[in-house]
Amino acid sequence: MTASAGRWFILILLSAVTLVYFNSFGGVFLFDDERFVMQNPFYKTLWPLTTPMLNPLSIMLPLRGLTFAVNFRISGNEPWSYHLFNLLVHLGATLALYALVARLLRLGVFARKFEASAPWIAFFTALLWGVHPLQTQSVTYIYQRSESMMGFFTLASLYAFVRHLERPALKMALVSVCCAVLAALSKQVSYFIPLMALLIDWFCVSGALKKALKERLALYAGLFLVWPVIIYFNFIAADKWFQIGFDIGISPVRYAMTQLNVIAHYLLISVVPYRLVFDYGWPVAKSFTEVIPGALVVFPLLALGGWLLCRKSPLALLFAFFFLPLVPTSTFLPFSDIAFENRMYLSLAPVVLGAVLLFARRWDLRAPAAWLVPGLCAASLGVLAVSRNSDFSSQIAMWSDNAEKTPHNSRVLLNLGYAHYFTGEYTKTIEYLRRSLAIKRDSVDGLNILGSTYERLGRMSEAVALFEEAMKLEPDNHETNNNYAHVLFGLGRVKEAIERQKVAIRFNPYMPGYRINMAVYLRAVGDEEGARREMAEHERLRKYDIGPGARTSY
Repeated sequence: MTASAGRWFILILLSAVTLVYFNSFGGVFLFDDERFVMQNPFYKTLWPLTTPMLNPLSIMLPLRGLTFAVNFRISGNEPWSYHLFNLLVHLGATLALYALVARLLRLGVFARKFEASAPWIAFFTALLWGVHPLQTQSVTYIYQRSESMMGFFTLASLYAFVRHLERPALKMALVSVCCAVLAALSKQVSYFIPLMALLIDWFCVSGALKKALKERLALYAGLFLVWPVIIYFNFIAADKWFQIGFDIGISPVRYAMTQLNVIAHYLLISVVPYRLVFDYGWPVAKSFTEVIPGALVVFPLLALGGWLLCRKSPLALLFAFFFLPLVPTSTFLPFSDIAFENRMYLSLAPVVLGAVLLFARRWDLRAPAAWLVPGLCAASLGVLAVSRNSDFSSQIAMWSDNAEKTPHNSRVLLNLGYAHYFTGEYTKTIEYLRRSLAIKRDSVDGLNILGSTYERLGRMSEAVALFEEAMKLEPDNHETNNNYAHVLFGLGRVKEAIERQKVAIRFNPYMPGYRINMAVYLRAVGDEEGARREMAEHERLRKYDIGPGARTSY
């Protein structure tokens, strides 16, 4: 392949992915974007760097926190710069995947079979992966940029590692280690980088584990630095703010059992990306009979991968690259959210590469006639991705789509009701929140929003009852205390309102709107000095203003 053809491949990849994600710039802040990005005061300050990186909401993923602070410095609460960053990261990851596959297929045992067609296989793999609609959860959804950042640095690290295997050079070794550490600062899934590098070396170059370790011990020591980095930020440093633990009410065995169906579903939507879901609310399996369909898919794949691994077949790399990134979220360590599509960001790559390799066994991808099938597949995936991006254009669009696909998901119904609340459609707000609370009555957020809705409609007694119910469940919730205080003030119970507002401020001292409320309440009881003090604090906190999230009295 000529250098000119390589440049054309890169240009096509950049153009195709940019075209597919161009309408992502119409996406709004959604779900965790609001609470953990827009409403995070630590992202409003870029210096010192420890402020956006080492705060309670970013300590486990410090590099992502820094990028949010940079975005806020550029565009504040306007989402365009956030989407631009996400797109640039995904473009980088697409090119890194192209470069990695092209190099890997010309390495050692692969070279005899794929050296001539490696650039074309790499190109179509990267193209299909880059425009696949499954990636929208990591690209268009702003908060999940940690997945694509980790993916980019992981692919870059492995690419530099393969370059070092081809021709040992300190420069490539350092790039590989640095990218691995940056991946670890982006997301914990990066733990598998040194394992994947070792497998590549072992199966494709060295032929023996001891030989691989002996010849490149220093490089592996550098790559395995990702483990202490992950342990430090996720357990030691995070423990300053959180009591680390894994008891979320789901047993590890039931969680792992449920993941059999989840992984099978991931594979299905990798091949047929139809009816993608933003928030699954996936139920925990109660018995093994419920997960037999998933077991019939996953267990044979694990067995085949294990067999290939024992035979030291390079094809085992595909199975390793699929399963290893899923280990943290899809084995025995329970997470409250059982299924999220962004978890397939890297694991999608071996699925696509496997499909392209199967196609390349029958048709020579160097021949233009063979481009038709992968080209049509890429076009179809791109159309689906553009359509999926449009769901991110508004809160109501996304949650309506989600509610249609998962009608019994209480969190989805809650968020759909919340979206209608901000548009003033209170009848729909009440409808969806009642449906949500009928499924999950102990939802403090649901009670809080429904209470605020009743207040807007002047139904004060119903609002008070809901806020009191929410207070029993979570007495320290700052949003509930703030909104309840507003209702109490409207009922003339000013002293009670002041006490509730004090609690709201104590548990979230960074909300400028809370200070305005307190100033109004204090002025109502004649405390002018206290009111002036709160207004001064409001002015100081205005740089932390997060938009419409905080309810103010006036």
